[in-house]
Amino acid sequence: MRGQTTRQRAWASLAMAVALFGLTGCVAASHQLGAGGSDTPGAIETPAPSSVPRPAYTATKSGAPRITRPGQLPQAQRATAPKAAIGSPAVFTDGVRLTALSFSRGTVTAKGAGIVTGSPYIVFSLSLSNRSSEPLRLDNVVVTLQYGAAGTPAGPLYDDVKVRDFSGVVAPGASTTARYAFMVPRNLAHATLWVDTDGTRMPAEFTGTLPQ
Repeated sequence: MRGQTTRQRAWASLAMAVALFGLTGCVAASHQLGAGGSDTPGAIETPAPSSVPRPAYTATKSGAPRITRPGQLPQAQRATAPKAAIGSPAVFTDGVRLTALSFSRGTVTAKGAGIVTGSPYIVFSLSLSNRSSEPLRLDNVVVTLQYGAAGTPAGPLYDDVKVRDFSGVVAPGASTTARYAFMVPRNLAHATLWVDTDGTRMPAEFTGTLPQ
């Protein structure tokens, strides 16, 4: 994708290493999610991605992937949110709200080495509202879509699909949005979405039925 950051490409490669699909190269799609509205004022520009230590990603047999970040809080000290249905907000104990918003589906049409032509995918939007009393840094948010009895991670798409990672520092009272795309089976109806924002809160879990 034009303008894609080094961090985005690094995360795409990292997620693909544990995903069902091993994809490389440029992916074109027959359907793309259009650009959304502007974020609420208050988001602050962050330093260059290279200045931010990257978290370590470890897949697990069940539940959320294990994300390790430098300086993260012990689990007992992190904010938590009850499991939420897809389409409903996950509200953390510190006031931060995450919501999985609109969905759309498409099919990969490009041809070339490493491209799974004809593979279906889903694009979805996430909204984050910082209702806590502290700024929220979103340099290294990790989003994972899992499906099936084994919790298979879905392969992410970045190139030629209109997606955008969470980024910036969101001030108290401000909001921001992001868009992510994942390869999923065509008949997939149920999945779990994990959103790990940073080292101060546990991952949010969204489970439910995906639109067809």
